[in-house]
Amino acid sequence: MDEVLHVTNTTNLKSIFKKGLFCFKPSLEHHEKYAKERFSSYHKRGLIYTIPYGCNKMDKYLKDTVYWKIWGRPRNDALNLSDDDWLKYLNDGSKYFETMEKQLTYEEHFSVLSIEVLDDIERLETAHLQTHDMSNYYMDMDCSFEHGDKPLFMFNENLNYKMKVIGTIETQRKRNKKIEVNLRGF
Repeated sequence: MDEVLHVTNTTNLKSIFKKGLFCFKPSLEHHEKYAKERFSSYHKRGLIYTIPYGCNKMDKYLKDTVYWKIWGRPRNDALNLSDDDWLKYLNDGSKYFETMEKQLTYEEHFSVLSIEVLDDIERLETAHLQTHDMSNYYMDMDCSFEHGDKPLFMFNENLNYKMKVIGTIETQRKRNKKIEVNLRGF
């Protein structure tokens, strides 16, 4: 049995404890392609991303995960552009993201779930790469949330096993526009 960690918005807890943790479609096509190639029976409903409990640099990876949820995923969604939007993006440069930047919610409250996963549940184990080589997208990520070795377990089925909240994570945006991520209860 593996114990894994999953980070979710605290508002989701009631539903998760009642119905389980549900897969979601990856925002990046190469993640879905990777899953389709490697899961014996990939279900279109998507993936659940987790990190192994007790892994090296666990606190850092939890912070990096939350940063991705409030900054990375919206950025990825913004970069999933139609051809017309892509031309506008190329012409406008950083101005293209000003609207998206205003829509981001920086003050969030997340819960970290510990989940016991049975050994016979199929999972993919990989290392997640998140680096600063995104300067051509005009929205550089904060280098303090970079990593090249974050271990990920991805699941392609809903999880409703033994779960408990083991801590919380709060975020806020500072005046210097830096995102601050604080772990609580660890």
